[in-house]
Amino acid sequence: MTDAALPPDSSEAIARDITIAIAEQRLPPGAKLREEALARVYQVSRTKIRAALVMLAKDKLIDLIPDKGAFISKPTME
Repeated sequence: MTDAALPPDSSEAIARDITIAIAEQRLPPGAKLREEALARVYQVSRTKIRAALVMLAKDKLIDLIPDKGAFISKPTME
């Protein structure tokens, strides 16, 4: 399935959209991503948001911290 064929409310499409926002620096390093707010913006369940956040964490674009939340990764020298 190509990016264009992704349903706009899929976890993959949401993760791609957040990735673009990070790349364009619309989401600064260290910014907290709140599941409830993202669910409202994308009009999806928090379950889909969590799945998108896990994808972003696997790509090391965000840090998932237990009992704290999801935060945009801060760039390192690597």
